[in-house]
Amino acid sequence: MESSRISKKLNFLYGLPDFGFALFVYVELYYFSAFLTDYAKLSLDTVAIILAATSAIDMIWVPVTGIIIEKCNFKWGKFRSWFVLASPFVIVFFTLMFTKIGSEGLAAMIITVSFGIKTLAQNLVYSGHLSQMSIISNSPQERTSLSARKVQYNTLGILVFSAVGLPVITMFGKMTNTTTGYTLGACFFAVIYFLTCVALFALTKGVEPTADAKAESGSSKPKMSIGSMLKALFTNPPLLVILIADSFRQVGRFLIIASAFYYLKVVLNSVALMTTYLLCVNLAGFAGSFLTTPLTKAVGKKGAYMIFLSFCCAGLLVAYFFGSTPVIFIAALTVTMGMISPINAIVSAMLADTVVYDEYKNHTPARGFIMSMVNLPIKLGAFFRSLILPAALAAAGYAAGKAADAHMIAGVKNLITMYPFLFIALAIVIVLIGYRLSEKKVVEMTEEIEKRA
Repeated sequence: MESSRISKKLNFLYGLPDFGFALFVYVELYYFSAFLTDYAKLSLDTVAIILAATSAIDMIWVPVTGIIIEKCNFKWGKFRSWFVLASPFVIVFFTLMFTKIGSEGLAAMIITVSFGIKTLAQNLVYSGHLSQMSIISNSPQERTSLSARKVQYNTLGILVFSAVGLPVITMFGKMTNTTTGYTLGACFFAVIYFLTCVALFALTKGVEPTADAKAESGSSKPKMSIGSMLKALFTNPPLLVILIADSFRQVGRFLIIASAFYYLKVVLNSVALMTTYLLCVNLAGFAGSFLTTPLTKAVGKKGAYMIFLSFCCAGLLVAYFFGSTPVIFIAALTVTMGMISPINAIVSAMLADTVVYDEYKNHTPARGFIMSMVNLPIKLGAFFRSLILPAALAAAGYAAGKAADAHMIAGVKNLITMYPFLFIALAIVIVLIGYRLSEKKVVEMTEEIEKRA
């Protein structure tokens, strides 16, 4: 196991790319489906095809990302190099995602292909960043602290986006037109993401062995085979449990995020509340991220995971029964989203623990591949959201410009409350029953691994 190479400066700034990531990816999460239906004015059938196709591609990239990271090792470091090699592709292809070029069929093709390329690049940076965290520290507590730092920067980015996202898009829209406003806004936030990646690339110089350094020291290890990677996945029960449980959580989370625009428009009849809503839920998420470390110290990662999600479920029930007024709805969703954000740090720390479990059991560390699996629940969540969202909107009779009736209001209300409640409750049950990797056991396995070295 590598010793820590983390300075106070690096510890403080380690989440910079998560800040930039939040700025551009929340344009996608909150406005991509709305852009397709209400601004590009594509049919619901075409939107359903785009969302399903992009989500399927998204899932395919998860194992591909892990394999690429395990197989490649560049002169600037196995994980660090992706900060500057992949992030420029995000700028070009994320911008193209928010365009309508040519006929509906051609526009759908350009959007889908652009999403695929953008997402592979994004995943390589994200997984490289996460994998680097596990190699620069051998302390479970320090890895949890770094995970919390990443979530804090991510939540800060979401908070900043909440305040400036729609105004920036509106500003570009006034300079051109509403549709192009989204195009230019997407490009603007993707450029900021690229700059944060470059900044951390500079800050992390020397924190991980480079290919040249390994060659000179004779410490280069043979690349893992695909079979070994699959073994690391399927012989790791704690990893499988957390991946399954968190996939359900992510379905619920993405449904809440993607349906907020429609709830404010249909139920509360005020899209203008979007900025207020985003500021409230993301301020709560930022505050909640500071609870991660003390709560995990008090009750462990598993306990913290279930406690946070229990509050999420409570908030959704309040929104369902009493959320017909803006104040109560925003307050209830503030609690829900404020409690769901810190779980990302807990999941990252749990995955780092499963890396230890794998190395203890199989004697061949697969940290790059295992840590890349953090994307799998996210992609599965996005995939099922992409199936559920257009189907639920169609069942509710939603169409851009159509007046809301009782049936439409009820359908959209269920979409943002009861559907997520069911998925999040399943995640709680799965972790409660299936996740059995204790903090004490991780420490014991770490000590045994260090004795082998």
